[in-house]
Amino acid sequence: MSKDNKIIPFPERGRNEALRRIRMAAENSWDRLDLSNLGLDSLPRELEMLKGLQHLLLGSNKPVLVEGKYTYVLPTFTDISPVAALTDLRFIDLSGATRLQDLSPLSSLVKLHELSA
Repeated sequence: MSKDNKIIPFPERGRNEALRRIRMAAENSWDRLDLSNLGLDSLPRELEMLKGLQHLLLGSNKPVLVEGKYTYVLPTFTDISPVAALTDLRFIDLSGATRLQDLSPLSSLVKLHELSA
């Protein structure tokens, strides 16, 4: 296999895709962002710059095709502190984030009306 065709591990691919989507959200002032089904093992700090974000999907809500098989790609992050900066957030989906134990970063989000876990 050539260098150009190397296989990138799924968490790294997911992180790269998350960063791409975050950049697009910042450039276009999106109020919704879907980072679900990316298998994130940590939340990018770049999320903090999306001050106008109101709706954030971080969980795993449908099977995706991975290496020829449909599977749920569960997030494995344990820290959601970057979300604390999203003061306009009204909805967050953390479904499948079974390693997450500390929800205290959400306590500063006074506009948060719905949490899906």
